[in-house]
Amino acid sequence: MGLKNRLLIQMQYDASTNKYPMSFPLPMLLLNIKQDGDELVDLILECKDKNKVGKFESVDKLLNKINTFYSTSYSEIIVNMGEYPADADRYEYFEYFLANIKVPISVMGTYPTINRERVLSFNSSLAGSNISILETNFNVTDVYISDEYLDLYPMVGGKKRAVMKITWGCPQHCKMCPVPALYNGKYKYCGVDESVTKVRDLYNRGVRFITFTDDNISSADKRFVKFMEKLKKENLKGLKLHSQEGFEVTAFSNEDFCRLLVETNWVTVKLGVENIKEDFLKKIGKYFFDFNSIDTAIKNIKKYNIKGVRFFFLIGLDETEEDVLDNLKYFSKQHVELRTSIIRKYKNTELYDMEYTKKMTPATMRKLKSMAYAISWLSPYKVDMFDKNALDKFITENGYTITNENDKLIIKGRTKFGFQTNRFKTALKCMYESKYNTNDSIVTISDGGVEITNKIIGGFDSWV
Repeated sequence: MGLKNRLLIQMQYDASTNKYPMSFPLPMLLLNIKQDGDELVDLILECKDKNKVGKFESVDKLLNKINTFYSTSYSEIIVNMGEYPADADRYEYFEYFLANIKVPISVMGTYPTINRERVLSFNSSLAGSNISILETNFNVTDVYISDEYLDLYPMVGGKKRAVMKITWGCPQHCKMCPVPALYNGKYKYCGVDESVTKVRDLYNRGVRFITFTDDNISSADKRFVKFMEKLKKENLKGLKLHSQEGFEVTAFSNEDFCRLLVETNWVTVKLGVENIKEDFLKKIGKYFFDFNSIDTAIKNIKKYNIKGVRFFFLIGLDETEEDVLDNLKYFSKQHVELRTSIIRKYKNTELYDMEYTKKMTPATMRKLKSMAYAISWLSPYKVDMFDKNALDKFITENGYTITNENDKLIIKGRTKFGFQTNRFKTALKCMYESKYNTNDSIVTISDGGVEITNKIIGGFDSWV
């Protein structure tokens, strides 16, 4: 009998961090521990083009292989539950995996680090207490990605892509964020020259798109400016850069930083503004408290024409619906691409033990998230969804025609926008209600056009 090797599994999970192709992760935590002879299975890669049923079929196939050949083939099974904090609780495939595994496994990654008790509670009844938690070293700044793995993963625009980090952890200690817990409150910034050398090496190996997975890549903005200045001097033609996680709001007050983002070809920039309300920012322990920091950032983003900026803000602490609407109205006026996250209590964070009263129902929060997506959808059209003239402007500038018929507004024109059709629908609803000072309209989309009526049917269920 030959030597038994370890089986390393990157577990499948559905989240924005593994959407094809820009944010598609490589199993960096597993590559960090991989030894000669280890077998690595990446379920995210295997499942990327499959529907939900197909993904479960892939998990079943792997389970059958493990349960059948474990005793003769493997010395240990290690399951990685991800590197990204935002995905720490999206693991139905993992729970299914645990319900059907018949052998002992070790688990590592974000999810077990901040939800240890929950993971251990999933022990399979068939295998008894079959789970052990591995302490995870999240420092993957020094991981070398072989050509074998570069060639396995999705390209961007036909160009080879890679993943890397130039920082480790985050110097901030926001009360809702699990990053300090993941990194034991530590923070490290790799050498500027060393980081540029790594980028150049990837470029020389054919990479033309790099996803940076740093938790807070711009926290030391002056050092990050030096990194970009040296990267610019390398003149790596055709190289595009993408941020998986967030940039700091205050970094955008540094105009050298803003200029270099454009000159070094960052095509996607994520900016965690959290909230424009000062009391909200103070409660979550944000490193900036005043609205002016956000306003300055947006002005400089526009001044330097920085493309691909996505704004992330939080709701669900103890603010009212009107508080959130104040946020939405501001961002809508700025024509930004907006993402909303409902705040979550992660184990080992200060927020976990905080007492606060949620003043909005889940239905209200879903409605507000829908409105945020509508703002994003309208942002390229430069339309403020809450302006009373928004509907007329949108109709006129995009070649729609409107008629009135039996208390219905009939809109004719393009009505299908793929997966974003619901955002179009919500945008029309909000623009209509702003114009006619109502809050009970219903929007119906069909092949023949759009019908808008003021009749309420189903309350919040009418929101998409």
